[in-house]
Amino acid sequence: MPRDREGSFEPAIVKKRQRRLTGVDEMVHSLSAKGLTRGEISAHLAEVYGADASRTTISSITHKVMDAWRNRRAGRDDGTDQSVQDLLRWQLREKKQRLADPSLVILDAQSVHVAVPADATDRDAAKRVPGRKRCLAVDVLGLIISVVVLPASAHDNAAGIALLDGVAEQTDTAEKALVGQGFKKTVVDHGAMLGIDVEIVERTRPTTDSPRRPGGGS
Repeated sequence: MPRDREGSFEPAIVKKRQRRLTGVDEMVHSLSAKGLTRGEISAHLAEVYGADASRTTISSITHKVMDAWRNRRAGRDDGTDQSVQDLLRWQLREKKQRLADPSLVILDAQSVHVAVPADATDRDAAKRVPGRKRCLAVDVLGLIISVVVLPASAHDNAAGIALLDGVAEQTDTAEKALVGQGFKKTVVDHGAMLGIDVEIVERTRPTTDSPRRPGGGS
């Protein structure tokens, strides 16, 4: 093999000064979330990818995630926080005999009071609530897929659009979204652009009929 005297050769698979193959960390996280032991993960990587990953290496990868989880700020900055949330959700769904990612999500927006200065909040004119609007996209188990926080004055349509974008970014399996009547056609159209069928669900009203009194008139 000729020498690279000028140092111009760039490896295609393992970059210069790179200590691990690209994507190994993600594979270890995914396999760990599925319940595989360190030995099973090591054997799987060796058999399928020909990668020599010792149990110590695998432990260092998983411990890195948990250390970042303890340091929430660092986790948010480098995306580890989101990775841990995804891994936990996948594990819980699979324990319930469901696929890792959902095909159906539920969107909801709720205005809540917040204990911050008045100039840092806004007011929901319809509900007369000063604060913020907490918006969630969850699966049928109630596990969070996407979270958006907006001023309380923001319309539910803005919340719905932001949530749908978050769902599409987190998973490519979502096919249907159920929303309340506060969300309008704008959200339905935006969902169609993302390949998500948005259904506005009407709230079931309780019956107000009272039983007739014995001997009473019709």
